[in-house]
Amino acid sequence: MIIDSHVHLMSNNFLAESYWDNSGLGYSVPCLISLPGLAQAAYEEAGAFGRSLIEFQATQFKPTDMFTNIEAARLLVYQAASMTLLGEEEKIIGRVSMAKLFATEMAQCVVDEALQTHGGIGLIRGSCTERLYRAVRLPGNYEGTSEIQRITIAGAISRGKFDG
Repeated sequence: MIIDSHVHLMSNNFLAESYWDNSGLGYSVPCLISLPGLAQAAYEEAGAFGRSLIEFQATQFKPTDMFTNIEAARLLVYQAASMTLLGEEEKIIGRVSMAKLFATEMAQCVVDEALQTHGGIGLIRGSCTERLYRAVRLPGNYEGTSEIQRITIAGAISRGKFDG
């Protein structure tokens, strides 16, 4: 299982797949942990004139926001995973839903921004941004759309399943 292209773990450090199967989270976990990596690829692909957008003062805010949101999504995913490892199963569904909601919408936004920086060339079949644009849509449909995740989060909040 590849969690993220920037994280390398030994196989004995992975959460047991049997846990995820028994938790009712099914396919959402593999999708969830892939979203920051998809967004990272789009972030790295965004540029103009052979240079990163961060090098142009007029466009520095866009990649800065992209990078910040990617890191925030990773932290939400890591938090949900650590709560699982600590046995806080009562709170995990709301946290996983929160991480999935944020990571899904963030990844779609980052890919859209990367695509916009490329203009029409970004939609050419076979281009990296075109592949990412298609790939980032699929995880949003596993284990519930963003609206379903919001319902799950609202239920967890109303039952007092969040500390903060």
